[in-house]
Formats: sequence, C-alpha cells, structure tokens
Amino acid sequence: MRILITGSSGFLGVNLVKHIQTERPDWEIFGFDLKSNKNTNYNYEALNFNSNVDWKKKLRAIEPDMIFHLVGLFRGTKEEMYSTNVSSFQSFIEGFRDSELESKILVLGSSAQYGADSSITKPLKENQQTQPLSYYGETKDNQEKIALSFHEKYGIDVLCTRPGSLVGKGVSTHLLSGFLTERFKQNEKTIKVEISNSLDVRDYIDVRDTCSALLLLQEMIGITGDVFNISANQLLSNLELIKVYEKISEKRALVTYSQPDKTPTKIWLDNSKLAKCCSFQPKFSIEDSVRWNLS
Repeated sequence: MRILITGSSGFLGVNLVKHIQTERPDWEIFGFDLKSNKNTNYNYEALNFNSNVDWKKKLRAIEPDMIFHLVGLFRGTKEEMYSTNVSSFQSFIEGFRDSELESKILVLGSSAQYGADSSITKPLKENQQTQPLSYYGETKDNQEKIALSFHEKYGIDVLCTRPGSLVGKGVSTHLLSGFLTERFKQNEKTIKVEISNSLDVRDYIDVRDTCSALLLLQEMIGITGDVFNISANQLLSNLELIKVYEKISEKRALVTYSQPDKTPTKIWLDNSKLAKCCSFQPKFSIEDSVRWNLS
C-alpha cells in the first residue's frame, strides 16, 4: 500500500505518519510539506503548495493508493488562507483528476466550519448548515465544497472530515492547549495565565484518536462523497481545561481575562455517524492528553 500525506510535517501529519508506521508497518509513506526536513524516515519532499506544482506529474510518479490531504493554514491574512486552503487545493484536485489515478482522498476540514454558538444545546450533526465565523473556517468550508463537487462531477473517491479541537504533544501554542502546555512547563508553582474569557467551550479530541479515525475511514469500503465529524465528545470550557492542567501538573494557575465580558461560544460535534460507520471509540481522555503534553 502506497500512502501520500500532504502536510506531513505539521502537528497532525507527524502523528499520522507515526500512527501508520505503527499500525501498518508494511505501508510505504510519501509526504509533502513546506518545511525542509532531513530527519524523516519515509519518502519526503519539501514543496510549496502555493507554487505552480505539476500535480498530475507528481501524483503519477507516486501512484498512491490513499491520499490524506492535511495541508491547511489556520493563521494569517484572508488572502494567505484562501491561497493555501482553497486555491492550492483546487490545483491539487484538478491535477489528481487529470492523472486518472483511482486513489482514495481524505480531506481534512475543521469544526470551525460550523461556527461557534453559545445557544447550542445538542451536538451538531454533519447535515447541520455550516456557518463559519473565521477565515479559517470559511476556507475549509470552501475546500470541502470543492472536494465534494469533484466527487459529483468526476466520480473521484473523496471523504471529508471535520475534527474537533485537537490536543496532544506538539500542538501549536496559538491554540489554548498548546499555550497552556507552554505555560505549565515553567519551573514555577504558580502559573500566570491570560486568556480571553473563562466560558468558551470546545469539543476536544486527542490527536492520536484523530489519527485512528482517519485511518479507519480510509480503510472503509464503499463509503465515498461523504462528510464525517471526528469527535471524542469531551466538552470543556477554557477554565475547566486550565483546571485539568492544574491537576496534572500539581501547580496553581493565576488566571486573568482579556475579554471577560465577551459572549461565550460553544462547539459540540456529534460523533455517532463515525462510531456507527467505523466502530470508532476514542481511547484517550483529556487527562491523558494533558499528561502527554506535559511529559
């Protein structure tokens, strides 16, 4: 089995490579990403997705059986995000179509496609209308629409995913769990933490469980042109996540808020479709994830 992972040196990509190497050691892995990386133990090439890549040629040279398209920019200007998350994906999938390969493509989206709403009282299903509030969510939603349109028009074997908030060792410090990990690794008993507010709620899932779900979906037969939430149904407010860090680290947080009067937001994903389709059950609790972060 030949596997291509775009964005293979990012947080999720690195963990997916490790997961596949552990679970499917006989598979041959190829990876593309922007960073130069000489320490990989698989076939890797540094590649600028926003350049004029001949994807037809690249893909035919590899002939992958599966493609995990993980490339995505979640910070930057609107133009930068559209270039990386939408325009480059359009070029990629057009090149794939022209290559006439029959690979199965999994496209990574985001829970940000739904937006965030404090009035949510039950988990959001995949048929819920998306209402992204950020450029990131907007561009991921556009990327998904492109992928599904190529399935409808050209019969390309595509699955789209919308993961919750990823946690795990190496997560970006621009995300709350990464920021807290950086702070709580300080050699102090009292940790000063400034966050926007205490009540924003997110649906957290360990990156290792996410990798397991992605592999399960790719190996399912007869499922295509569909969308799946990836969630562990672990809802925590900002303050509740901080308390987990306090418990695991045995440190105390001195918390201040930059936007204490901000209307809190909530994201909650229904994972029943994934569980029914793939018998997916998350293995890692938020305590497991934080303990791994701080190790």
